[in-house]
Parts: sequence; C-alpha cells; structure tokens
Amino acid sequence: MSCVAVADGVAKRFSVLTGQPKPSVFPLGARGPSGAAPTFPKEIQAWAQSESYRVLTVARDEPGKGWQTVNDARSLLPEVSWLGLKPEDEIGPEGVRRLISLADLVVVPSEEGDGLPSEGRPHVIAQALVAGVPVVGGPNAAVREALDLFGQLSVTLPGHKPLAARVRHALSPETQQLLKARAREAGRLLGWEELAPKWRALLREAGTRRGHRTTRETPSC
Repeated sequence: MSCVAVADGVAKRFSVLTGQPKPSVFPLGARGPSGAAPTFPKEIQAWAQSESYRVLTVARDEPGKGWQTVNDARSLLPEVSWLGLKPEDEIGPEGVRRLISLADLVVVPSEEGDGLPSEGRPHVIAQALVAGVPVVGGPNAAVREALDLFGQLSVTLPGHKPLAARVRHALSPETQQLLKARAREAGRLLGWEELAPKWRALLREAGTRRGHRTTRETPSC
C-alpha cells in the first residue's frame, strides 16, 4: 500500500492511529486566477473596489468553521472591509481565486474543541500563499501548524477578540510587508508548477512498486 499525507500533522495522526510508519508528506498545490474575471454580485464588487483593507474568509457554514467568531470580530474592526464567502454564494473556484488575489489578508478562523469536527489543512491557505496574500488563522491546531510553517500569523486563543487583535496586527504596514514577503516565498513552493512534477514522480513510483508486488505474488501456471 502506498500512502501520502498532504500535511505533517495528517501524517502524524495516520501513524498514531494505524501504528504504521509516518508516510511521506506532499502538499497539494494551488494556482492563481486565470482567464476572464467572473461577474460578481454588487456586494462583492463593492468589497473588491473598497479602499479599506480587504479581508477575506472562505469556508463552509458548518460547526467549527468560526463564522460567529468572524461576525463578532468584524464588529471590532470598522476600518476593515471583511467579506465572508460560503459555497452557497456560488462564486465558483475561479471566482474564489480571483477574490483571494484582491485581498489584503485571508482569515481562516477554524476552531478546536470538544464536539467539533477535526480538520486537515484548509486548501485556501495554499491558494492565498500562491497569490502572495498573508494569512491569519486558528486556533485549530492544523491551521496553526500550517501558518507557523509558512511564517504567517496564528491565533492561539478562542474568541473574537484574539482574532480581531491578530487581524489588526497583520494589517499594520510593517507586519503586512513581512507577511507578504513570506507568503510569496512559500507560494513559490506551493504552486502546481513546482509540485505537479513531484506528484507525477510519486505516482509513477507507487505504480511501479505495485506492479512489482503483483508480479511477485502471482503464481506461475
């Protein structure tokens, strides 16, 4: 059996749960917007053209995704234009990529606690970094692990006040300049141009091993 994890935390959990060695880690790639820009509803157009700091959250409307925290944090940041996108907004993948590229900051407010679903590494983190956009996220452990790895800002405490404080800090000119530089550096490693050849080589190697095993295990007639 060939097994690959898309994040180190996922690899560790797999090893603990199965008793197997920790698998190789190959992150999923992302790409920036391409083609003609979609036509957005008026409220999204207004956000895209805002002269305020543009903050973006993209997540499903499910427990643990932090939407109430976002709504409460937004009330503490009147100087920020904060757009929340959910699948039911029907923006589509290209629309999401386009809006990420227009953001000053992407916020991933995933939560952690008893009764909440576990979470891997949200793909929006890679999408933001490939676009060179800074990210704030947490307190979910998988989100914090990814942001610490890529030099972005983690939220370690639950609630809207710690999130709002971290967003305000990320948008300060000096911090934003640093986070953008780190995002661009990480984004070069997370683009499909960089990762696709590695995934193809990995899949070829797995297929070769499987073929050898099948040959050895097939009895001769």
